[in-house]
Amino acid sequence: MLTPSDRCSMITDYAVLQTEIQPDREVIMQRDGKIDHLTAVLEPITHGVAPNGAFVYGPPGAGKTCAVRCVCDELENVIFIDCLGSHARRSVLNRVLEGLGEGNSLGRRSVSTDDLSARIRRTIDTPTVVVLDEADQLDELRVVHELYGIPELTLVLISNEPWREFDLRDVESHPRLDSRIGSLGEIPFSAYTDSELVSILDKRASVGIKPGVVSQSDLEYIARQADNDAREAIAHLYHSVRNADQDGQETLTKAVIDRSKPDATRHVIRSRLSSLSREQRLALECLADVGPATSGPIYECYNKRSASPVRDRTMRGWLPKFKKYELVTVSGPDYEPVYEVREVVIEELGVTV
Repeated sequence: MLTPSDRCSMITDYAVLQTEIQPDREVIMQRDGKIDHLTAVLEPITHGVAPNGAFVYGPPGAGKTCAVRCVCDELENVIFIDCLGSHARRSVLNRVLEGLGEGNSLGRRSVSTDDLSARIRRTIDTPTVVVLDEADQLDELRVVHELYGIPELTLVLISNEPWREFDLRDVESHPRLDSRIGSLGEIPFSAYTDSELVSILDKRASVGIKPGVVSQSDLEYIARQADNDAREAIAHLYHSVRNADQDGQETLTKAVIDRSKPDATRHVIRSRLSSLSREQRLALECLADVGPATSGPIYECYNKRSASPVRDRTMRGWLPKFKKYELVTVSGPDYEPVYEVREVVIEELGVTV
């Protein structure tokens, strides 16, 4: 929620400049083809038929979640789950039941995880879409197979990794992965180019910022600093305009844009940290204490502090995701990477090292 100090006379629509708010369809740029593709895949559900589903993948900040939400907002019976925070099988099944109107998980504490799966199967009686965002962070793929096997349920998986890499993580526990899941319609997203980011920023500026405040060269300058990430670019635009307003300026300047970059970085980092589960945050805090470190010392610290620690293999799977989301830096050889929490993340976590 915006505080009074966030208010800016240059901004006419705050929603289109906030990375956490799903924009209206007409504001979404550069993803028409992907949106049309997913719309076609899910179109049978509008006729009461559960389609096969889709596997959406690409790098962070490429517009995957935004595009999927855009399509699903037009459908009924959609359950959206962020697997970065809800990565355990039981947690995912509970989120599905909550989406089906079965109350919160507290009332099911004594129910076995297998029974949760059976309850979903009994409850779903109409075509329903379940979106598993950050699906590559699931602790085990068993839950994907369970959900996929429910006739009236359509899965949409969103991942940074393509399926062939996504399922290799679980090859030990699922040596014969269901090939039908691998046949989900793949919709790859590539990273935005600078020119595509400029068009995204230009559209948002035209809707949310007073005319004359931002120039084309300002948008190009912001896009070049965004490292192909739309979230970074949009956050940078927002904080640049807000800071210019607080300085009493009428237009952006290169100096204000440069000064606003750390604000934008914190904005995105804070958003990503808010998506983490308690266990993932604890792992990051342990890394802040023992790092720079390889996965072994990190897990040793985490295992001592957690009341319900995940497996070593699961925690090691989080570390590359932390790198993708720029929460940590990585050095050393590929076979034994050394991780270190970024200073800005340490500050946002509020830990003392």
